[in-house]
Amino acid sequence: ADEFKIHHNITLDVIQNGVDTEVFYPLKSEDKYRLRKKLNLPQDKKIFISVGALIPRKDMLTVIRGFKNRGIENTYLLIAGIGDEYRNLLKITNKDKNIVLLGNVSNVSEYMQASDYFISASWAEGLPNTVLEAMACKLPVLLSSIKPHKEVFETVPDYPYFFEIRNYEALASEINLIVQENYSVI
Repeated sequence: ADEFKIHHNITLDVIQNGVDTEVFYPLKSEDKYRLRKKLNLPQDKKIFISVGALIPRKDMLTVIRGFKNRGIENTYLLIAGIGDEYRNLLKITNKDKNIVLLGNVSNVSEYMQASDYFISASWAEGLPNTVLEAMACKLPVLLSSIKPHKEVFETVPDYPYFFEIRNYEALASEINLIVQENYSVI
């Protein structure tokens, strides 16, 4: 709305995206581990999740490369979504037991609730709903440093877990930092 006002002298009202908190909410530890069992996910690993269409703009390749270069044991990556890059990403990840392409799932909220962290490496977004959903599940988020991601954290100007777009090494560093933090499950 600000850019339309500045560049086109058009005044707009803005209605931000919302999150259904009846669907996206944090779980207590014991419920989280029961859900992991139901979803056949490891109990003893830190689970990262990334959700979105498997298209270049969402940059799941950077997510995978950053995850592979993290140097941290006992971690697991879930990628939920389908798109033109699915087959290519499947080839890249087929020998890695700690990276799972879920495809299109109808229970994204359960996978988020079973996870420990969320990653978005998008090059461009509107207001990123999957980031809001992850935050509603109380997941710490690692985000590419695009304006829409930063907008979510306007009240937290020193939010530490941003990385430059297309920079998988920076993402790997942020993964290393975030797993060292002491986040407790509700």
